[in-house]
Amino acid sequence: MWCHWLLLASTILLAPSEIRRLERFRPLKHAALTRVTIDREVNGACLQDVPEGLVDRYGLKITVSGWTPNEIDVRAQERRPLGAFIAELAPQMEASGAITESGVEFTINTVPESSEFDVGGTRRTAIVIPPTKNSKFDPPLVLVFHGHGGTARGAAERLQIQSFWPEAVVVYPQGLPGVKGRTDPEGKLAGWQNNPGEFDDRDLKFVDKLLQEIQKSDKFDSKRVYAMGHSNGARFSAVLWKMRPDSFAAFCCCAGQGGLMIKDCQPKPIMMIAGEVDQLVPVTGQRMSMGLARMLLKADPAKATTDGQAKIEPGIKGTELVTYIHPGGHEFPKTALPVAVGFFRRHEKK
Repeated sequence: MWCHWLLLASTILLAPSEIRRLERFRPLKHAALTRVTIDREVNGACLQDVPEGLVDRYGLKITVSGWTPNEIDVRAQERRPLGAFIAELAPQMEASGAITESGVEFTINTVPESSEFDVGGTRRTAIVIPPTKNSKFDPPLVLVFHGHGGTARGAAERLQIQSFWPEAVVVYPQGLPGVKGRTDPEGKLAGWQNNPGEFDDRDLKFVDKLLQEIQKSDKFDSKRVYAMGHSNGARFSAVLWKMRPDSFAAFCCCAGQGGLMIKDCQPKPIMMIAGEVDQLVPVTGQRMSMGLARMLLKADPAKATTDGQAKIEPGIKGTELVTYIHPGGHEFPKTALPVAVGFFRRHEKK
């Protein structure tokens, strides 16, 4: 990591009006989602030795949001270089930054360690990310389920729901082996039950435990609880819709829909995301699920509105069917993430 800092220190020479991107460095360990902003007054001087010596040279202050304490005066920290200070704050992380006319800003995308939960004698884990932005209301809760063969950490780093909704408690549960699939016929990789009753409902019980324990630790708003998932995780989100509708305000399924399982579900707002060239879960079958959801919610296509690639159809009892068909494949498109969070924000449990 330090070689990157030294390279920057030897090559960057910026006037205050210039903008340059700092080189990205890879994570070694995960700490917490943090935004570090460095404000400066250089009186027209050039910035040199970035970031080594930056604090010593200009006496800058770092403001850390979502951390305790919220404001840290680096000058009181034995005049350590910025690189050393950040290395201590989150010693192994991924960060990007920019030097602008108003200051230097680092965005550090990091993920905390997993929490453990005892579910009937089975050790289950989940990454629980508390809100990084204060609100006068109890926070919403979003459960995000990775796909077959995925991990909670991979989903947390890739999807970053916490960055789109910093007021929310965001939880990335970890699946277990046993579920067989096209890419894992022996079921050696982690995944989620595809139907009610499978594996003695191990994953439904896990979700029940998560809701119980996280309510104790983070006191979320029980009217604003949401489930979203990718692929096998999306299918499990549909299982939750079928079996735990009263626990959730809305659902979002990407690259894996509920099929016939949802045809008699309790009407709930649902967002369905599908790729036109998905080779694992063909879009034709996902369109069938969209049709079933449309009938269930009595959604009216004639009254639909659009938000980019999203088509929003109003349904009964304040529900919505949001369909998002993108030109890609089996991935969770990044462009759909803010749309999904906006969809969740519009709905709370009646």
